[in-house]
Amino acid sequence: MLTGLRAREGRLGADLAYYTTGLDLTGAALLVALAITLTGLAVGTAESLADRRRTLAAQVAAGVPRTVLNRALLMETALPLAPALLLACAGGLAVGVWYSSLQGDGSLPWTAPLVAPAVYAACLLAAATALPLLGRSVRPGELRYV
Repeated sequence: MLTGLRAREGRLGADLAYYTTGLDLTGAALLVALAITLTGLAVGTAESLADRRRTLAAQVAAGVPRTVLNRALLMETALPLAPALLLACAGGLAVGVWYSSLQGDGSLPWTAPLVAPAVYAACLLAAATALPLLGRSVRPGELRYV
């Protein structure tokens, strides 16, 4: 879109900044939405651990290693998230290819598929912020509490 605007810069009805300000605001809104989503994911993972602390403490008391519990915590985030991000990546690439074909300049959004793995890694890092809470929750003394 920016390439198309820059190519028509002299023939636009207003200054180029008039058109790019909306794109900049859209990008900022997407970054804020991503930050809110990652924060919600981290809080949701911590709440899930707090709700299951008796079960987790009983598993540790039964001899389940903490590394297995850590891996299970990350997998319960990673597995449901993977198909959604794969579909989002494919849909975003399809929209980008469609828009590129409308522009007719031959530029394809080859960097678009890189966004999904970056978001996936950010989501896993957000879920990993709850791992220290797991260490406090799995003490066998936690079996006494509700």
